[in-house]
Amino acid sequence: MILTFLALAAAAAVQTPAYDISGLQIFWNVASILESDREPTEAEWARLLEHPGYAQIERQGQRGEAVRACLPLVFQPSRRAELAGALEEADGRTKRVCDHLARVRGRREELRAFEAELPGGSELARAVELAARYLPDGVVEGPPPPVYVILFEQNGFGGSALALDATLLLDNTDAGRLGYLAHEFHHVFRRSPFG
Repeated sequence: MILTFLALAAAAAVQTPAYDISGLQIFWNVASILESDREPTEAEWARLLEHPGYAQIERQGQRGEAVRACLPLVFQPSRRAELAGALEEADGRTKRVCDHLARVRGRREELRAFEAELPGGSELARAVELAARYLPDGVVEGPPPPVYVILFEQNGFGGSALALDATLLLDNTDAGRLGYLAHEFHHVFRRSPFG
């Protein structure tokens, strides 16, 4: 009986989703380098853009290169004057990313405080439960996908993982955030082999 309880507890622990904020730390490291008017090395760019959250937004929404193009224009003091001109020539996707990151630049402390307060597993578990209500039986089985909180555009992309912009979570009410998360999980599970 004790072994059964331990096995069930271990299975539940594996299936409890959690926010992964490691991409935010990498983002702020690159932003700090740029703010000191230096250029990140190729290895530092790769560390950011190869992070699973940024890889997800590139796979699903082709936003990775826009992040790389916009970060220096937004954060590097010697390049900020170029931002307006670059936006005139940029495609809509790049404009959205640059505009968003320009707003994010002034919210660093607010975002950092929010990172420390993210509700975590219980909120994500409730969102998975809400998404499951609108999916066929058996679709929501196994561990939920990873949820990467990053900064790129006030948007989210789901596939093998969820990549969500931190401001989407911060700027929503608890109910709005829960609804948005359920919506994104719904997309993920509909793409699953059972959906």
